[in-house]
Amino acid sequence: MAVVWNEENAAHLYRRAGFGATQQQIKAAVKRGMTKTVESLFKFSKASDKLPEDIENLENLQAWWLDRMIRTTSPLHERLVLFWHNHFATGYAKIGKVSWMHMQNQTLRKGAAGSFRDLVTSIAKDPAMIYWLDNNTNTKKKPNQNFARELMELFTTGVLNKDGVANYNETDVNESAKAFTGWTVKDNAFFFNANNHDNTIKTFRGQSGNFDGTDIINMLVVDPATARRIPALLWSYFAYDIELTDPILDELAALYLANDTKIQPIVHRILTHDSFYSDASKRAGVKEPAVFFVSTVRYLRGKLQPRIKDKLDNGNTIGSKLQQIGQSLFDPPTVFGWDYGLSWVAASGMLDRYKVGQWFAAARAKDHPIQFKPQTILGAGFSKLDPSEAATRLLAAFGIFQPAPPTVAALATYLSTDDGGGSLEWKITPDYIDKKIRGAIALILGSSDFQAA
Repeated sequence: MAVVWNEENAAHLYRRAGFGATQQQIKAAVKRGMTKTVESLFKFSKASDKLPEDIENLENLQAWWLDRMIRTTSPLHERLVLFWHNHFATGYAKIGKVSWMHMQNQTLRKGAAGSFRDLVTSIAKDPAMIYWLDNNTNTKKKPNQNFARELMELFTTGVLNKDGVANYNETDVNESAKAFTGWTVKDNAFFFNANNHDNTIKTFRGQSGNFDGTDIINMLVVDPATARRIPALLWSYFAYDIELTDPILDELAALYLANDTKIQPIVHRILTHDSFYSDASKRAGVKEPAVFFVSTVRYLRGKLQPRIKDKLDNGNTIGSKLQQIGQSLFDPPTVFGWDYGLSWVAASGMLDRYKVGQWFAAARAKDHPIQFKPQTILGAGFSKLDPSEAATRLLAAFGIFQPAPPTVAALATYLSTDDGGGSLEWKITPDYIDKKIRGAIALILGSSDFQAA
């Protein structure tokens, strides 16, 4: 069944392939058509990636990336970098070097929509990854299996194929580790130490030869298991969770191989697929914390003061707020990265999001990391609307274009009620904006409607 290209579907596309959109952007997308709108998302800007000299710790680096995401004109590019950041999870806690984490971010950025073969090869030579998975200690006299194992388990084939059959065994791990011996770091860059490389014949997944790491990667990236798994992970990220046995992956795996492991054709097909716009996909997920954070600032039409260095002890920094809702960029909890979906709001997650929503809404002080003016969200003629119309407009300002009637009614009641529960005069004064409109923003940011991806 062909997709009916309308405002609802355009809004869904912008939520999943970016950080949401304004009503004006959505109307323009509908007029432009689905094909041209999707194609426009792949026109990545060439913004400078140079790291400012005062980026000296993890929180500064996190703020730098969040600021980039907030200001970007290429939101799909940033979403892909976020996806690969989790796929090739590497932690600052072990690396301890801002420059290396930034370098890896640039590697992911450069290869985000290109050849998966090139991306895996670049990551295998990335200083942060080499140290993260101990390949700097991988020598012919004492092979270290960490990177070789995760290369298959996490980065390419996965443990099992679609039929439940193991994709590799311990011999494959051992032989692969030998192929990557000597891949290390020198002077903050990849260095091949020939003296530490094993030049013997290796037998890897039924093939024998004097393989090096590049040979292993070339075999893995075109394996049928990888050809199915990578599109499955991309589909699960952009649309909804999918199993390796799903027929949708027959087409995507073939597309992956036909395009020599290129990622852009896969993502393009996902974003134009009928099932991407199905009820199973819409509002099926939960915004990951970075997306929640960036979407909020963009909807607020706000700005980030990314390197506020005071108040580090009271949890008022950008990085600390992102950590509070479950995600510390550049420092995933394990090699498996973060769990997506409802895990983001499990246990106290929703309460924390509500608290962070209040923190956003209460951004008044000059030294607050977020700067915005609530009156810019109201739009022309706001004071002439009744409370229900005003509630609908506020919700739309945060990307909620089809709110449930109870949501509108509850927000309208809040807007027209004083602190004591009595009727409040509907008069849009500076005091009303500072108190009630900020309060409404906090309620919206804490709502289940806003959490939905």
